[in-house]
Amino acid sequence: CALPISLYLIIVVEPIHGRTNIFIYILICSIIGGFTVACVKGAGIGIKQFLSSDPDFHINIFKEPFAYVLGLALFVTLTTQINYLNRSLDIFDASLVSPIYYLIFTTCVLLMTAILFEEWDAVERGSDVVSIMAGFGTIIVGTFLLHSFKSFDVTLADLKEQMRLDARRRRDREQGEQRDGTLTGEIKDGV
Repeated sequence: CALPISLYLIIVVEPIHGRTNIFIYILICSIIGGFTVACVKGAGIGIKQFLSSDPDFHINIFKEPFAYVLGLALFVTLTTQINYLNRSLDIFDASLVSPIYYLIFTTCVLLMTAILFEEWDAVERGSDVVSIMAGFGTIIVGTFLLHSFKSFDVTLADLKEQMRLDARRRRDREQGEQRDGTLTGEIKDGV
């Protein structure tokens, strides 16, 4: 499913909308990136089996054709992913590309690994699903906040000065209210 979608985006959609829509390059990169992560996980499993001393679990990855297919797929997906990420960063601002890419990439990785490795079968309780979704939501909100306020230039000295000004205003307001005969929070008659 990932390959046809990626090919459609690359062949049909990218030439028309790639330079004007930030999501095209990011979608291509994220879908291919999800497949890259699945390839890396497969390669890791193969290496683990190759290094195993258990004869029932050990395989020689150099004699397995699938290991070569996996290596080739990993090379192609990595280079494609980096190519389209660079294209996106060349055209659009990195402060826009980064959070959108992170969100879509994380979603694609979760979906790809869940489908290929059937990881959702290990989730037994509803609270596990809620925990996974809460963690994913925390990542989304955290990424949004980090990128939203990264250009917010406030130093500790600025905060201290603002706190002093706020305290001075509060003190002046309270003194003015005491002179006028009103208590803090009361409204004067006739005002």
